[in-house]
Order: sequence, then structure tokens, then C-alpha cells
Amino acid sequence: MGSFKPVFASGNIAYYKRNTVFELSSEHLYKLNYGALKIIHFNKDGSSRIKYIIQTGELFGGLAYLMHGKKVYTEHAEAMEDSELSSIHIDEFDEYLRSLPDGYRDFMEAVGQRIIKLERRIDSMVFGNAQQRIINLLLEYTKSYGAKLENEYVAPNYLTHQEISTLTGTSRQTVTKVLNDLRKQQKIEYNTREIIVHIRRLDNTLFGLE
Repeated sequence: MGSFKPVFASGNIAYYKRNTVFELSSEHLYKLNYGALKIIHFNKDGSSRIKYIIQTGELFGGLAYLMHGKKVYTEHAEAMEDSELSSIHIDEFDEYLRSLPDGYRDFMEAVGQRIIKLERRIDSMVFGNAQQRIINLLLEYTKSYGAKLENEYVAPNYLTHQEISTLTGTSRQTVTKVLNDLRKQQKIEYNTREIIVHIRRLDNTLFGLE
């Protein structure tokens, strides 16, 4: 991802306060310089669903480049904390990639990492029960967006119960029950501020070792 720093340094920079929702252009690629974003999709009835989370340093909007700017659907982002992002038009990005011997490889690697995450989520939804899907999400989320402290992952909590249910294909009531059970069993600590996952205890539950 470091090879893209020069091109994004010459792009547009925007700042968004926490909880700000904004539309993403289908003709631009983005890089999050700092902060955290939720990528969300609004349904026709006005409701929304979370698709994935962007963390500091991530490149996103790759579909815009692969589709040559064709608007497949409208995406929005919500700043989960004060955030700064850089954007560049897909034509300028294409020109930049052509000047880099390894540019396309680096770009496809970034896109591939996103695809791998989505495939893991699909596998979990197809083969796992509700509890396993929620545990998998908690492990992936805290590992990706938190810090490891001995046998724990600690991450800021940007997810509501409804968003966890959307990401795991479960009901909100099921999410509440599973989280409460895991807390009572002292396998997680979950509040509005942070999520703490006790790795070994949660792994044992996931693989049926308890």
C-alpha cells in the first residue's frame, strides 16, 4: 500500500467529524489517512445496512476503478470517529498505475484482501450456526481493528447489535442473547466503549472444546 502514497498525496483531502454520513463517488478511489469508517448501503425504504469497516491506511472504492467508473450502486460512508481521507479520480489513478512496474499487482493485492475477508464471512454464514458466526465476527473485528494484549484482543466498539446482526445474518435478539451468554461466561467484555475478546476461551467455544 505504501506505493500509493505519492498519488494520494496529490489528491483531494476531506475531513469528516464523527457520525457524519457522506456519499462516495463512483469515479474516485479513496485512502483513509486516519480514523475509521463504516461503508453502508441505503435501501429503498430508507433503512441502511453496514457492509464493512475501513481502518486507517486502507484503500477503498476499488470497484469504481474495476468498473471504469460505472455506477453499480450508491455507497455511503459514516465516520465512526473524526477521520481524514484522500481521493483521486480513477483516470488519474490509472495513469499512475501505468507508470509503476508493480502498481497493478499492489492494487490487486489490496482488492484481494477485501475479497478474502468477504469470503470468510460467507463461509461463516453458510457453515456456522448463529453463535459461531457472531464469535467469528468478534474475533475478526477485534483482531483487525484492535490491539493484542497477552491473551486478549481489545478494540473500540463501533458496532451496534443491529449491525452485528446484519453482518452475521442473525436476528438482533439472537445477537443480544449470544453476547450476554459470552459475557456471563467471561469470554468477552462488551460495552458501548470497547470490545475485549479473551482469545483462548472464545476459540475453545468456537471449536467445541468446552
